[in-house]
Amino acid sequence: MTVPVGVPDSYIADGDEFVGVIGTDYYYLGAGNLWIPFDAGRLAHFQSWEKNHADWREHSVLNAKYRTDAQGHFVPLKSTVHDNPGFYDNTNH
Repeated sequence: MTVPVGVPDSYIADGDEFVGVIGTDYYYLGAGNLWIPFDAGRLAHFQSWEKNHADWREHSVLNAKYRTDAQGHFVPLKSTVHDNPGFYDNTNH
């Protein structure tokens, strides 16, 4: 069983699901809008998708919507995201 942990500050849609990164770990948006760690199959799928979308981080969306952790607490954005022009802020779209 995987335990949802953390909230990524940005995410991308890979055609199947929303994918976010926390540190060096990949997560997908699961049931209840919780971020779930990748299993080996999801990681292999994403790495295959990533080969054709090497610039995906430049197109990632600021995560203003899915900010609740597994305990139901709101997780604020890290300040570094606001200073990174590579993130697309979709909060007003």
